[in-house]
Amino acid sequence: MAFRPFVFAAIAAVTLGSATSARASDVDDFALGLKDSSGYVHKAMIIKKFFTWNLPAKCWDKVADKSGSAVHAASFATGYIAEYAKKITGDDWSDIESSAKDKDTARNLLEPMMDTFAKRLHFTVTVDGDDCDTAHSALWIRYWGDAVDAVVRYPPPQEKVFVNVNVSSKTRAITNTRSKDGTTWDLAVPKDLEAKNHDMLQRSFRQVFDAIPDDLAFSVKEATSEFTSAYVMSKLVTFKVGKTCKPKLADPQGRMVHAASFFTRDIGTYAKAVGADDWGDIESRSNGGKDATKKLLNEMIDAFAKQFSMTVSVEGDDCDAEHSSFWIRVWSEVGGALAEYPPKAKQVAVKINFTKKAKDVTVKVAKDGATIEVTAPAAPAQEPTAWDTKIEAPLKKVARTKK
Repeated sequence: MAFRPFVFAAIAAVTLGSATSARASDVDDFALGLKDSSGYVHKAMIIKKFFTWNLPAKCWDKVADKSGSAVHAASFATGYIAEYAKKITGDDWSDIESSAKDKDTARNLLEPMMDTFAKRLHFTVTVDGDDCDTAHSALWIRYWGDAVDAVVRYPPPQEKVFVNVNVSSKTRAITNTRSKDGTTWDLAVPKDLEAKNHDMLQRSFRQVFDAIPDDLAFSVKEATSEFTSAYVMSKLVTFKVGKTCKPKLADPQGRMVHAASFFTRDIGTYAKAVGADDWGDIESRSNGGKDATKKLLNEMIDAFAKQFSMTVSVEGDDCDAEHSSFWIRVWSEVGGALAEYPPKAKQVAVKINFTKKAKDVTVKVAKDGATIEVTAPAAPAQEPTAWDTKIEAPLKKVARTKK
């Protein structure tokens, strides 16, 4: 494996655009190709200052092609980085270059501010093998471009951000691992075959940006486009499930996320019936702006958590999370029953236990509905008869308004 790595600090002072008889370094050729293609020296400087390129030797011969996909992608990526820097520092690198009397003046003006910003943002792109694809469908080029887009569109809260994009023929599915201090992101992406989980590349950035650490709650937010749904799931409902079961629940295409989109609305209806604000309406109006609305909803649902809680326990390490899942339907039915028959009690605690021994659905409800305990089979061989009625009937008796 013949890598020719580029260490950006070592050759930052090379003059771009100057003709020399000696062959320039590989990354210089890439940067010059971008400069010639875009007409901007600051974009070429970004390629050198904000990236470390670990590419196979044969790959470099194609990367610098001015009409190639690498230069095309770099034009967009460097533009995104320049816009990102402008938002953070207020320095408009494009405007500075355009206003300078010549490229040397522009370079001298840009050098210190870019060097400073490069200390807080850096990408390392590593591609295995002895060659690479540089066609416009090349996966490795698209993936590092998507990584840049993710950082710019969903900037992590940490001041310093380092992203490692590791492209390998051995990789089949994308993984995105974040360091404990939140500064470093390691992306493993495939080189030859399109990953089925392409969304995983940017998902972690979106999740951190939205400040929703719980995977299930975040999946529900993504499915509904509502922060209210995420906060209901993370603040009002506790799932006690096995290690194998837990990741299944957060699957964006899974049954749980689909069911939760309805369940969270039912809980919102219940909350409104017992005196809470209309969370959905507040979010849809969002008069104070997104950040202010999120803060308000957080406070409101935190306050409601003092008068309502639900704990869902599923026995065993694994669980059925398919679209016909019985325990998820039971859980969802409880949410619907609460919306239809809100208990009289000011504080309500719900426990739903799914066990292997249970053969039927049983419900115990306090006289005022302050405690509700449901026991049901997690995956029965035969579905209990009239199980939904067995949930609704006890809640009807303790409802605030008789129906």
